[in-house]
Amino acid sequence: MRHVIEKDPVLRVQEITSFGHGVLDLTLRGPSDATVFVSVRVTTGPNETAAVVEARPEATYKKLDAAVCWALARVVEKHAAQALHDEAAGDSL
Repeated sequence: MRHVIEKDPVLRVQEITSFGHGVLDLTLRGPSDATVFVSVRVTTGPNETAAVVEARPEATYKKLDAAVCWALARVVEKHAAQALHDEAAGDSL
């Protein structure tokens, strides 16, 4: 999933702060150079796998259009879902 996100032409990865064992934390630059923290947590159970994507502004004191966080989280969510689907199907990531 990390490599797919890094190659996405829309997402501008600024920094990856955590990666491994179902965890991906990164900072993305959005439109108008808004900086957004994105956190992805993947959990697996006996019958299903779930990915939770959260996004928030980097600086809480700055005013940020909520649409930027939502839009970046949505793109990451699509990549996470595709990566999990590919892994379940046995495709290489």
